[in-house]
Amino acid sequence: MQSIIEEITELTAEWYKIIGPDHHKDRDCHWYIETKWSYDQPPIYIIQHYGYIIDEVSDELGYFLEKPKVKFSNNNPDIVVPEMQEQTTGSLQAIQFGAGSLSQTEVNALLNTLPLDMTFVDKEGNVKYFSQGKERIFDRPSTIIGRHVSMCHPPSSVHVVEEIIESFESGRKDNEDFWIRMKDMFVYIRYFAVRDPSGDFLGTLEITQNIKPITELQGEKRLVSK
Repeated sequence: MQSIIEEITELTAEWYKIIGPDHHKDRDCHWYIETKWSYDQPPIYIIQHYGYIIDEVSDELGYFLEKPKVKFSNNNPDIVVPEMQEQTTGSLQAIQFGAGSLSQTEVNALLNTLPLDMTFVDKEGNVKYFSQGKERIFDRPSTIIGRHVSMCHPPSSVHVVEEIIESFESGRKDNEDFWIRMKDMFVYIRYFAVRDPSGDFLGTLEITQNIKPITELQGEKRLVSK
């Protein structure tokens, strides 16, 4: 255990030398812990912090071998771990839209009912929302909320994502589409620039959908299925 802690300490020091003292704060949420606790504290704090986060999202993503019989517990009162809980405040209050109004509960249920995945990245490049429908194409744990979008893609594709967002910010483009074969799916990935009525850039919307069932449609269907 001591050797692991020493290795984490060395890697953390190397990270600071490479990335700089401030850049990591809004570019890499994996080191979010460093903005909460001072660097000279034992790395055991990092281990315990991520133990909580991993424990919270494992039910959704699955386990390596088997589901543990006990939950990760906090035996150190000095460690403050951010709470991950559902927002209920104002869930029954109506949210006014350009055409009608919906409660927060209705909006959430509506978005999760759509047969596609949606992810919204704000104008600062941080993931702010993603839908949680039944048919998920890409796994997205709740821990990506607040993370910079460049840290949510493989290094080989980061430059593509950044190029898309830059084209939206500059106004050169309003959308970009991709389609790929993945397992038994035909995945349609679409990016849209989200703008306010004045045309100011608010962020980027990603929509992902398996369109294989659509491409296989033939003839017509005019009657209700029995």
